[in-house]
Amino acid sequence: SFSEQDVVVIVDETGSVHGACFLMDRLFYRGRNKVKGTFLTSICISESSRGKGLSVPLMNYSITEVERRGAAFAILVARRAADYFYNKFNFWGLSQYSKINLKLADTCSVSEDYSFSLASESDLPEVSMMYGRTYSELYGACERSIEYWKYVLSKADKQGCNFIVRRIKSGINGYVIFSGNEIYEFACAKGASCFELLRDFGNHSMFRELILHCSQENPVLNELHGVDFSLTQRQCDYGGHMVRIVNETILLSELKKEIQDEISVLGVENHSEIQGDALIEVQKGIVDIRLANSPYSYKNTCILMGAEYLSVVSSRPSIYKPRSFNVPLFDQC
Repeated sequence: SFSEQDVVVIVDETGSVHGACFLMDRLFYRGRNKVKGTFLTSICISESSRGKGLSVPLMNYSITEVERRGAAFAILVARRAADYFYNKFNFWGLSQYSKINLKLADTCSVSEDYSFSLASESDLPEVSMMYGRTYSELYGACERSIEYWKYVLSKADKQGCNFIVRRIKSGINGYVIFSGNEIYEFACAKGASCFELLRDFGNHSMFRELILHCSQENPVLNELHGVDFSLTQRQCDYGGHMVRIVNETILLSELKKEIQDEISVLGVENHSEIQGDALIEVQKGIVDIRLANSPYSYKNTCILMGAEYLSVVSSRPSIYKPRSFNVPLFDQC
């Protein structure tokens, strides 16, 4: 739910509203830490006021408000028709739209003594723990309160998705949010196998092929040995989940911590490399990062978010380890 403090509006001298933008603060997982980001959502100008340039002050004020709220970045989900409008405000598409096509053998074995049923509010504390174990390791996912999980229950229903849990004798050990054979979110309990969860789901629903909408770094990929699957990925600097840097100091600090951890493991004392428009140097085991250009550029937005960018593939050894940035459907506002 939104309060008055979460809504930016454009009004005239009569008090009539001509535009609005809703803000929602979220904590995004970033390695061992969490970073505050703010979603801009339901951005609109009234039909009678369009073409008057009101969207520019609306966006500028909303970005200023995100900065005032202490967020490190602003994020929005763009429609295709509005892609390049948001680029003008230094919002860049970072997400990699990854899909895993998983084929299940007709003769595959299934687990015993399990059942699937619709998730209820009483299931949410356990479901939340499962989500945290899997999605806290994936860039783009957000921390969820139980209240937010109640919203997920409602959102799944409104979007025509099913939200089910897998039950065994000892209790719940997995959940799946899906529509048809397309799975938008899944996770399982500690010690359980996500592949077995998906295999049992396929058997229960009589699907021989599943389409997983998930990051290419989802841990389920580590379980697919000997399984017929394909991974597809799409990335562009416009559209979809678009990020705008607001406080580069916060993000630069997080990036330094990540690289510092990396070089501590590798035992690197002195090193220098260029990534995009950033110079990363290690002197006597201490990391320093300098941005050559504006932090709001596409490349530096990717660098500061720790995300991959277009044409990032390189054969050179690197201490910068970019991650796939992918906002799960039910974290999107």
